[in-house]
Amino acid sequence: MAGRGLLKYHIVGTLWVGQSSIVYRATDVRNQIVAIKMLLPETAAQRSAVRMMQREAELSLSFDHPNIIQAIEFIREGPAPALVMEHFDSDNLKTHIQRGEDFIHEHAHRIIVQICSALGYVHQRGLVHRDVKPENVLVAKDGTTKILDFALAEPIGKRRVLGLVLPAIAGTRPYIAPETIRRKPPDARTDIYSLGITIYEMLTGRPPFISTDRDELLRMHLSQQPTGMRHFRRTISARMNELVMEMLAKRPADRPKSTDEVLRQMADIQVFDK
Repeated sequence: MAGRGLLKYHIVGTLWVGQSSIVYRATDVRNQIVAIKMLLPETAAQRSAVRMMQREAELSLSFDHPNIIQAIEFIREGPAPALVMEHFDSDNLKTHIQRGEDFIHEHAHRIIVQICSALGYVHQRGLVHRDVKPENVLVAKDGTTKILDFALAEPIGKRRVLGLVLPAIAGTRPYIAPETIRRKPPDARTDIYSLGITIYEMLTGRPPFISTDRDELLRMHLSQQPTGMRHFRRTISARMNELVMEMLAKRPADRPKSTDEVLRQMADIQVFDK
């Protein structure tokens, strides 16, 4: 890894490899552990991907919230741009879900509250995350939770000019809001829908809509009503189930209008029945 900016970091391992980027574990000149996200070589050759990463870096560097991964610096020199971030000793929520119920049962309420707090901070700054999903939620062994990956973040209410060719649908299809599919301007309720899907999967072990057909998944988000969570796990409380079903309403107007509203309800909700 060449480049003047990267010379002060020593790579000691790989934390995660995705479709377009890789995250390294590294140490800085003070021997403190950091995480370095770099675009993969084939992706780094795409100008749009580089612009997206630079936008992610600019946003991440402007954030200061205990439940958002803290960015340290953005390095443009070298074979690929690199975003240096705090190293948070954790696994993503997807991994915790796949390991089984005990951890989730113990920490579910706190995880939900922390995600809401982080998203509320982002929304107050006039932005929508647009890619809320278990893979973008990191949870430590003690339940401390942080969100990351603002590559798709956009201003609330941003309108798109639709030409003869529709723009690609941004987001991850099992978690995507109906208004995103319809290319409508996003707002806080767009993230609330995706958070509802994430909570549903966290509590039941599966998302509400499953299909190997990518287009069928979109149709499900648009028109199919989700099965109640208690069908899959009877110990989920009726009030928790009711809140998540509200978050998954097809019409944004029928969802909680803000994460503050979700937090107010969570203050009086027990996730699981005793």
